[in-house]
Amino acid sequence: MIKTATARKFARSLIEVIEKEADLETIYNELVALSDLLLGSSESLNFFSNPGIPAERKESAMTEITGKMGCSAVTRSFMFVLLKKRCIGLLKEITVQFLLFIDDVKNRVRGSVTVAEPLDSGEYALLQKKLSDITRKEVVVSVDVDPSIIGGVITKIGSLVIDGSIKNQIKLVQEKLLN
Repeated sequence: MIKTATARKFARSLIEVIEKEADLETIYNELVALSDLLLGSSESLNFFSNPGIPAERKESAMTEITGKMGCSAVTRSFMFVLLKKRCIGLLKEITVQFLLFIDDVKNRVRGSVTVAEPLDSGEYALLQKKLSDITRKEVVVSVDVDPSIIGGVITKIGSLVIDGSIKNQIKLVQEKLLN
């Protein structure tokens, strides 16, 4: 919980210094790439987290990494703040929190649906439009296929779950019949 709160503070600070909304997605993509690179290997994580390694070496390495990746000035500066605060290990969680702030700025929510069979592009577009109409926000939908639900849709947006699956309806009928 403390890690999430700290990550949220860093993400909020970052979003406050970004001047153009168009830069949000670019910086998010840079953070994802850096997170994958730096946290994807125990060697790099150990290097940047080790208090015995001089800060100058870490800064030099970060300059080289962000330079070769072509990171924006904002992302480079942010990474140096994380180095200075010894919070590189929080980068993945910061990235998650940053995406939540971007979604808020862009009036967007993320949701998932579970269906029994894959959706074609028309069904996907219709589902996305219906969810956007209901939430009055742009909805980014991920689709999971689970044949065990038999039919229907299980929709999750934030903490809201709507189970319209055939499997759930059969379960409800069974409960009514048994009671």
